[in-house]
Amino acid sequence: MKRLWFMMVSGVWFACSDGGDNVSVRPPGEDSATPRVERDCDDGLDGDGDGLVDCRDPDCVCEEDDCADGVDEDLDGQVDCYDEDCAREPHCQGEFSCDDGIDNDGDGLTDCVDAACARDPGCFESDCADGIDNDGDGLTDCASLECAAECAEDCLDGVDNDADGLIDCADADCWSSTGCERACVEGTLREVALGDTSTASDDFGAVGCGDEGGRDVALAWTAPRDGCYRFDTRGSTFDTVLRVHESCGLPAVGCVDDGTVAAASLTWDALTGDQLIVVVDGYDALDDGAFKLSVERTKAACHERACDDGFDDDLDGVRDCDDLDCDRAANCVEANCYNAFDDDGDGLVDCDDGDCAHTARCPDRCDDADLDDALGLVVTAKTTGWTDHVEGACGDAGAEDRTFQWRAPADGCYTLDVQADFDAVLRILSDCSGSEDVCDDDGGPGQAPRLSLEMRRGESALIVVDGASPFEAGTFSLAISEGCP
Repeated sequence: MKRLWFMMVSGVWFACSDGGDNVSVRPPGEDSATPRVERDCDDGLDGDGDGLVDCRDPDCVCEEDDCADGVDEDLDGQVDCYDEDCAREPHCQGEFSCDDGIDNDGDGLTDCVDAACARDPGCFESDCADGIDNDGDGLTDCASLECAAECAEDCLDGVDNDADGLIDCADADCWSSTGCERACVEGTLREVALGDTSTASDDFGAVGCGDEGGRDVALAWTAPRDGCYRFDTRGSTFDTVLRVHESCGLPAVGCVDDGTVAAASLTWDALTGDQLIVVVDGYDALDDGAFKLSVERTKAACHERACDDGFDDDLDGVRDCDDLDCDRAANCVEANCYNAFDDDGDGLVDCDDGDCAHTARCPDRCDDADLDDALGLVVTAKTTGWTDHVEGACGDAGAEDRTFQWRAPADGCYTLDVQADFDAVLRILSDCSGSEDVCDDDGGPGQAPRLSLEMRRGESALIVVDGASPFEAGTFSLAISEGCP
């Protein structure tokens, strides 16, 4: 009689007989018609003999049990939050890793670029004095924006706190600090100063005039007496810009670029002892070289300094409120647009006075004056001291402007010309909403503004004289003539 022995090897039952034959059999109690499956998925054994153990066998449906243990429990090659089984875990929401190069939350932003990583230690310069680029953005310590507060230049300690190679007052960050107000000065201007910007740096930027990158030189000037002074750069070898500052760290209080190849000219009203910093700058990064800066006193005053003293301060033949310099003085304007009284004595009351234009009391009045149907030199006025009400396709926003109502005396074509002591822009509006019909900044003689209009008798136009940039303001004349060139 042949005897059989049963034994299990790697989860498979085998039967051995006296004759040496080995026979694979079903486990006791298992029906031969029942498919063999991996019954235990965490015993480390291949229960069904298919060569796949536990969770590697498709018979086992396994999940990532612990989403924070660093172990791939379900053996699918994805660990913890990277396994879709952990998608609902709170700590696996959003950009859960800020250094894996993966957009974990699918918002198109990866790692430190994602706002969710803003406070991750690996996404900001956590130590501003360790010589290490902690956040890997290519900027180390004080060169990184995150260190701006910690690395601010202490202007009195003799140390380069912000690591830019400049110490205390030599650093532009200190120019507004006490004791450093004139640290940017590289020389003194008396009557004439000669110099060269080709080896200078760009310390004053391009706010108001010119473009970024122009090299500049700053000179200190003190007014020897009261007067109107003209600064100019005639004789310079490049396209210059002139700026006037009251302190190294303060914005320019005056700026001009007259658009010519080299010369720029700027006038300034000064009292004895007034101190200014006059900057010769290049229009852009390509403009530098030898310069000549001159200053001369042209008259007793550039403007009417007092509008109620009975004196012609600037010797232009008109005084007080009759002088254009006073057209915004408190005693020369309609101070109250509600009182039915002619406050400035010009014969116009409340909304009939252009001083009340653009006010809540007179919302339908947007012109400063009504020119009726006048021809010829119709107005001489100033934009200085007025407000920027209009913007358009010509020039930059921010310049003071004046608006006038005018009506055509007959059918025909009319030419409008502006002559100004600043870079002016001429605009035509369709209505008080500020919608611009047409504009020009250099179409007339000498690049002065000029426009031509075809109009019907009685048709009105809102004429705006504006500055080409925020620093451009001054005196202008507007002429209207019949016929078009």
